Amino acid sequence: MALGGWHEGRGGGADRGVISDLLDSNLATGLVGVAGVLLGLFADRMLQRQGKVRCEMDPIELDISSGDEKGTTYTVYRLPVRAEYLPSLNPSLNRAAGSPNVRCNINAKLFNEKEVRTGLRDVVLAFDGDPPLEQSLLDRSTWRSSNHMTHMDELEVVNLPSREWVTLSLTAIIAPKEAQILAKCDRAWLRGYFPDGSRFDARVPFKLPNG
Repeated sequence: MALGGWHEGRGGGADRGVISDLLDSNLATGLVGVAGVLLGLFADRMLQRQGKVRCEMDPIELDISSGDEKGTTYTVYRLPVRAEYLPSLNPSLNRAAGSPNVRCNINAKLFNEKEVRTGLRDVVLAFDGDPPLEQSLLDRSTWRSSNHMTHMDELEVVNLPSREWVTLSLTAIIAPKEAQILAKCDRAWLRGYFPDGSRFDARVPFKLPNG
């Protein structure tokens, strides 16, 4: 009797061991499955965020109101700008000529390659001068006239849907004092910041001298 009870005890322990092993195996399989799903979701999320924002841009156009006595204007398509073309710093000439300045016109197309939408904030036209200059941009698509005056809204953000082209028509207006750096500047950038704080830079093209 005691011997039979001893054998029965051993058999019950073995059964419990088998069940425990099965449970451990199932738990491990389940954990591996969950980990696989999570890794798949993470990989899919990463793939969605792969790619970059491409930029196609026309050569810059600089319309310069020189502020001289004749009210001469120039249009140039490259940097640096000849010093004699730049707006005068002479206050009396400026009053006679109206409001001399440099209007920098930019036409750009942005394409978001990512599978998720993104955007740019704090978009400026940046010049590598001495000192460097960052100029806010006006959105020419918002141009309107009222009370014999024209108005354009300042560009604040650019929303970039997934895999779509976004067209920008922009103007930066530079006052005579700041415009003087354009005589010693040979590069300009369309610049902004992504939601994660990383910087976007697209170099502004120029026309060739014989273009």
